[in-house]
Amino acid sequence: LLGDCPIVDKDAVLRAFRSLKDHALVVGGVKLYTKNDYGKVKFENGKVLSIDDSKSSSNVSEFSNAGWFVCDGCYLHTFLEKIPKINGEYYLTQCVEIANSLGFSVGMEECSEYCSINTQDDYRMALDKLQERFHETALQNGAVLIDRKSTFLSYDTVISEDVVIYPHVMCEGKVVFNKRVHVKPFSYIKNSVIGE
Repeated sequence: LLGDCPIVDKDAVLRAFRSLKDHALVVGGVKLYTKNDYGKVKFENGKVLSIDDSKSSSNVSEFSNAGWFVCDGCYLHTFLEKIPKINGEYYLTQCVEIANSLGFSVGMEECSEYCSINTQDDYRMALDKLQERFHETALQNGAVLIDRKSTFLSYDTVISEDVVIYPHVMCEGKVVFNKRVHVKPFSYIKNSVIGE
């Protein structure tokens, strides 16, 4: 995973692992319908050639770099040691071109979810996405969230069925709500087990 892309499409990553039987390296690609500066996946004859950051190249697809790669461990060190220094930096996206230059096949898996954090606004949007995911899990488990917008759940919050969470509740760390717990408004709960 690239450091600025903390949210990934789990199913696409699992598909990428399975496709390592056909490729030495698999990149995540996502269709973004807004203007962005993310590298574009470059194809030729159905083969992934590179991730291109230039704005004027040909053979660039509608897919942007999703910020993750899956690589056969037998080849990873070889690819990494050949990455050139460009403007004082090393770009992991160069592994795609390196793999091709060494005669290896590179594949791509399309992602349905993508999140890159480069600004404060990106960070806020990532938090919103995570909260949406956590809330959906709680609802699927049979919980009632009176006001989702004011309920902050942590990654490892566990909510059982028939739990009711009122507005302005914040969970931090490992918090477990057992069956039929009612969490009153303006509660801050940290590393706790609530209920039987």
